[in-house]
Amino acid sequence: MSGRGATTQVGKQQQQQRNTNKKPTTSSPKNTTTTTSTSTTTTSPTTSALQDKDAEIRDFESKKQQANLGLEQCESLVKNTLGHLERVKDIDQHWVNQEHIQIMSFLPQDNTNDNNASADEVLLYLNSDLSRLLKMPYKQFWSHMLLNNSLLDFLESFLRYASRPYTRINLCGNISAKQLGSQDFRDSKHMLERRVMAVLTKLSMQQEKNGQYIGREYYAKSIYNRGLFDVPKMIDICALYGSRCKEQISTMVQGLFDIQPHYYDDLSKTPAVIARSLQELNQTIVQVNNIDLIKIEDTSSYLLDIVYSVNCFLKVFPAGCHSFEEDESFIPLLVYFYERIIPIYECVIPSPQLKQQLQPIKSHIICIIHTIIKHCYTNKMDQIAQGLSEPCTQCNKRQQKNQRLTYSVVSKGLLDFLGRLTEQRDFDKTHRSKQFGTYFDTITFGSILNDYEDKSALSSKLISLYSLDDTIDSVRLSYFVNMMGKHLPKDKPQPAKQQQPAVTTTSKAEPQPTVYDLSNITQIQDIFPDFGDKFIFSCLKFFNDNVETTINALFEQDSLPAQLKSKNKKETFANPSTPPLATIPSPVQSTSTTSTTSTSTTTTTSTSTTSTSRTNDLGDVYEMAMGKRSVELPLHMSNSIKSYITNYDYENMYDDEYDDSLDAFLGVGVQDGESLNTEEQDEKKSEENAPLTKNTPFAKNAAPFTSKKNPSAKAYASKNHHRKDKSLKKTMGGFNNQPSSGN
Repeated sequence: MSGRGATTQVGKQQQQQRNTNKKPTTSSPKNTTTTTSTSTTTTSPTTSALQDKDAEIRDFESKKQQANLGLEQCESLVKNTLGHLERVKDIDQHWVNQEHIQIMSFLPQDNTNDNNASADEVLLYLNSDLSRLLKMPYKQFWSHMLLNNSLLDFLESFLRYASRPYTRINLCGNISAKQLGSQDFRDSKHMLERRVMAVLTKLSMQQEKNGQYIGREYYAKSIYNRGLFDVPKMIDICALYGSRCKEQISTMVQGLFDIQPHYYDDLSKTPAVIARSLQELNQTIVQVNNIDLIKIEDTSSYLLDIVYSVNCFLKVFPAGCHSFEEDESFIPLLVYFYERIIPIYECVIPSPQLKQQLQPIKSHIICIIHTIIKHCYTNKMDQIAQGLSEPCTQCNKRQQKNQRLTYSVVSKGLLDFLGRLTEQRDFDKTHRSKQFGTYFDTITFGSILNDYEDKSALSSKLISLYSLDDTIDSVRLSYFVNMMGKHLPKDKPQPAKQQQPAVTTTSKAEPQPTVYDLSNITQIQDIFPDFGDKFIFSCLKFFNDNVETTINALFEQDSLPAQLKSKNKKETFANPSTPPLATIPSPVQSTSTTSTTSTSTTTTTSTSTTSTSRTNDLGDVYEMAMGKRSVELPLHMSNSIKSYITNYDYENMYDDEYDDSLDAFLGVGVQDGESLNTEEQDEKKSEENAPLTKNTPFAKNAAPFTSKKNPSAKAYASKNHHRKDKSLKKTMGGFNNQPSSGN
């Protein structure tokens, strides 16, 4: 029975199968629907799993934002090759491999496309790679900077070899307009400079606008150990960008020194390194018998690069003056080149063109000396008169215990410094050639103090110091004043009493805050609303207007100095007798500021001077009036100013889709607007394989070069470029290679 039953069952199934095959075609839609339904049911679990993983990733990112941890402590969920989720640190090689950038180094020949056909292509690839880097998310950007060695090599080579914004010395007529490159090439190079500045600015910021940040300790250790910044790089950054965006570079450098104090130790060794370079340069000069234009141009260009870089650095970061002032060889070497080598060049080849082209070197040396004297000595005289502390945090750190700043301390230090200026030290006297020995014996040399007096009126400060300090060495002082063409008064003048301002009703003159001070006071009052503005103003002046240092000191009030502890913390400024300002002058294009008192008809006008970029004589635009005080606004806490500062609608200024903190560069936005576009949009906006865009680098429609269209061409260019770099690859320093010696 079982066998027959099984046979019958099989027969029934075969019959049903035949009937199914014989069904009319009208039933096919039903079959199609059934198949579709089955297929949908089959793929539904896979789609649901993908959606669950995406939701898990979003939930993980949301929790990470709520935790508000530093980038070095965060992780992200990523899908591996099998589709499973795994955790990856936010600073990891994974993000470098995800979008790898192999950027080539910048070589000296890339500064021009004259006789260098590959320079155009190199700049296009460099611009494209930096544009991709600036588009990357925060974690991917920092992973590249900390783990991708090619980016660090590029930054080092660019800061070292990029041409400085001054007029090059051209005695032999080898430099022409053609050698500077075509207009399209210069536009492309300017775009590269702006993108490098954007990368450096992003590197110098510990936190971005969207709230992502790196822990302070990890950030300070990374930038120092990795070598993202060091003192030679900072000097090169100041030389490249300091004359065009001084405030931004000053903020960057000051922030780096504040967050990593080890840079101060490195800075103290930098003047000795530069002095050795100057000594080696002197050896190449004095050992030859014949001086020609080629030799003068070569050595003078190297000397100009050094003094220009140091001058820019000290103007951007005046606290660095102490390291250069304390070095025993740096200042005498500058004076030696100013008083000996340059006059020898001018006497051997008496040409107006030569004297004119060597004048920037002398101007920068004068500016370096002026910056050091002003910051280390004359500013201290003004601060003693106002009862304030040292002018910078480094002074406070180096001040000895229980040592009080007095006129005697200032006068002794200033006279010692002037002694080094007039030391007339001979360097490498035994290695001089016979011809150079003759030059030193026959040529009459001048004094740098006489030239410095013409620009700074230092003698008036010395005479003032003579009346303020009873212990000053009058013999040495008279010697220095006589070298400036002046004479010390026979009768010691009495110190002048400070005149009372016409608008003040108090019997004692007090320091007056400026609009910049009011902005800093408002910042601190947002954190400490119970403190008075006058008390905060005193704290700011004690800590050299450093808001961060002042806030930290107020959090730990036990560490405040005695003179601040004794002050009334709720003390505020009295209401001014002058009417409040009706309008706030624009900080961007203000041409003059007029201050008129209510009891006097005297009107003081201060006109701001617009400094031109790419100047070869910073001494012309550098203020040399040492004995004059800048005009300040009246003392008040005007409601209009306070409302302007506190209630200004900053939020509407920003676009939430990108970090606009990089926009302040060279007076224009970074214009890396392509960071808001996809790669497809970039390709649509760019012309088909155009060698160089004809739009200006500031035009919004100027799209970056898309290197993905011809990767083999980039690989070939990169290979040849690195082959050229082999012969130039040396230990990176703050300055260019020393010129070769020869007759």
